[in-house]
Amino acid sequence: MTGFYVIMLCVLCGLVSAGIVKNTYQLITAQEIDFNLEYEKGVNFWTRLLVYVFAGPLIIMKNAIELRRSYNAASIWMLLSAFIFLGWSFIIGLTVIGILLATF
Repeated sequence: MTGFYVIMLCVLCGLVSAGIVKNTYQLITAQEIDFNLEYEKGVNFWTRLLVYVFAGPLIIMKNAIELRRSYNAASIWMLLSAFIFLGWSFIIGLTVIGILLATF
């Protein structure tokens, strides 16, 4: 049962990290975040790419919920988005916990 708790700790840590990054980005830029790198160049491109790496799970779930509400998409897409969301959050959480343990 402790393995389950470790996995849930990593998922929750990744979710909190994604929320902090997403909301900080929105506070600084005053615009909604989405997966659009069309007009970005140089430092802006790499900065937004780093933000996408950490805020990606929340962007995916936001897009999946909007798709479900507006187009009445199939439930399987919501389920697949949830699996991607959980997996990505787990990896981010594992990375953040690893960095914190290595630092302190």
